[in-house]
Amino acid sequence: MKVKLTLILSQQDINLDFENENYFKFFVTDDGSFPSKYISSKDEVETLKDLFNQHLNIYFDWATVNLAYFRKFSVDTCEVLYACKIKTKMLGINKNGKFVSMKHTEKLKIEEFYGRTLQREFRRF
Repeated sequence: MKVKLTLILSQQDINLDFENENYFKFFVTDDGSFPSKYISSKDEVETLKDLFNQHLNIYFDWATVNLAYFRKFSVDTCEVLYACKIKTKMLGINKNGKFVSMKHTEKLKIEEFYGRTLQREFRRF
């Protein structure tokens, strides 16, 4: 079975007003998608570490990563969605990609599956 692992990383700037568009941001890669990778010979923790090392300048062990959702595409393919929240604004956290505000969700054409998780993460702050 092929297992796609996807990471939604969100960031909150507690110094801003709740209504400010930069209060809550999420990370997308340079192509506008969420970081993802198929699990191969490594387990899910090692695959998550690879995603962190590829896209971020923070240590995986420092982050709080939670299983957010699971979906099945077909008999032999599924996706596991993990979410990670950073509750302070950190400069230089990303090696590539960028953090964007919620108002960019329409421009990026984010699937409803990911959109629901973003909304849950926003409410958890």
